[in-house]
Amino acid sequence: MRVFQPECTLPEEGPAFIQQPNVRSTMDIIWSSLTIIFLCTWSITHLNVPPQVRPLPPAKSFWEECRRAFFEAWYSLRRKAVWMLVNILVPEFLLGKALAEFVAARHCTNAILEFQREEKHDDEISWTPTHSHYANMGGVFVKFESDHTESSIIEASDTTSQWIKKLIDRCEAGYPGLGPFDWAVHKKHHEFARTWLSSHLNDSDGRFGARMLSGDVWALSASQLLLLRKMGVITRFPDISERQINDKNKADAVVKFIAIVQVLWLAIQLAVRAAAGRQSSQIEITALAFAVCALITYLLLIHRPKDVSVPVVISAYRDVTSEEFTEVIALTQPVYLAGKSFYSIPTSTTPCTGTDSGRYSDLQTLGILGGLSVFGAVHLIAWNFQYPNEIERLIWRISALMVTLLPIIAVLATDLVIPPDWQDESGIKGFVYKASTVILVSVMVLFFVPRLYLLVEAFRSTYFLPPTTYVTTWASNIPHIG
Repeated sequence: MRVFQPECTLPEEGPAFIQQPNVRSTMDIIWSSLTIIFLCTWSITHLNVPPQVRPLPPAKSFWEECRRAFFEAWYSLRRKAVWMLVNILVPEFLLGKALAEFVAARHCTNAILEFQREEKHDDEISWTPTHSHYANMGGVFVKFESDHTESSIIEASDTTSQWIKKLIDRCEAGYPGLGPFDWAVHKKHHEFARTWLSSHLNDSDGRFGARMLSGDVWALSASQLLLLRKMGVITRFPDISERQINDKNKADAVVKFIAIVQVLWLAIQLAVRAAAGRQSSQIEITALAFAVCALITYLLLIHRPKDVSVPVVISAYRDVTSEEFTEVIALTQPVYLAGKSFYSIPTSTTPCTGTDSGRYSDLQTLGILGGLSVFGAVHLIAWNFQYPNEIERLIWRISALMVTLLPIIAVLATDLVIPPDWQDESGIKGFVYKASTVILVSVMVLFFVPRLYLLVEAFRSTYFLPPTTYVTTWASNIPHIG
């Protein structure tokens, strides 16, 4: 690999204002782009409230305090790092989830406000989209009176009991170094869950939810809270104001400000370079694509609190019946209390009324596919850039077009156009639905090849950039990292 070392003339001795050098290095380009990708993917991860650990006894020594602090920081940092990696690999996935969460939160907010008006519950807290997001991320726990049964007496002879037993073992294991989760199996709820699971062996969507509801603590979405309120299981919505929820919000304003400044600097630099006829680098275009997806995701999640670690706990006025237990499961998936599944970023994408449940799944699909198209369309900016050779330029163009257009094809092949009730139809309708499913799966598989190429080529091309790419513009004087 050829290495070029630019040399600048040093100024004469004496007071002077030294201008920015008129060249930038390969590492300047790479580091500034990677900084934007890191800041964008880190700042938009709005994770759920984590499982709560049973109260620990006071630390016996200073080293014990340090040990607990380390594990608390480690578990928080680890899950954020995992989801940041997911966001780097598939940023449009979080965009689609954010779209469904945004619409679901507004739908649930309107339903709860309408309930309060009709029932004339003026003494209750005024519900806002922030409350709905807070509930959907596991911010509200409903605690039932103790009716515990020893986990050791639960037989695991059948499949349903094995599922519940695995969850119990997971909660009892908790966080190594911190202790078990504050969750215990509830005798009555356990029987309800076993009955439901035994009759819904093929319902993969509700299976984990039924197991979670077998405990004495329920972390419920806004739609489920409304259902329990209508049933009289809870007598009030959680008495927490929007200001109090925002006080729990640990969104780092400094990190977001730096991310905004860095993205604005990139946009200005790309525009100035294009106006001056100087090529930018492919990796800068990739960074811009991440920034665009992150901006849309952040706007959709602007009311969703960030990094909340402690929920609000309300006590149940009475226990639920078997029929009510089934209604809670059927309405929507509960927020996960334990296990790896808890850390999925959105939790409730179904409506409060229990109808039109497919609408939110469609919105999520639409958001993901729309994010894919946006991500690919940004890469079309590098259509006429210089590449290592003409073949790689052609592959870049084809890959960018595929990432942009394949999601549109997928939309036409899903139930966004084809009615969902065709799934159970025979004849031509059933054939069309099955064919659309095959097309959708094929499109998603085909997507990863061009997407991976765009990422690899963005880095590879940094060693084959034309000389004008290294000439700076006045935008380099804008404060930025890189």
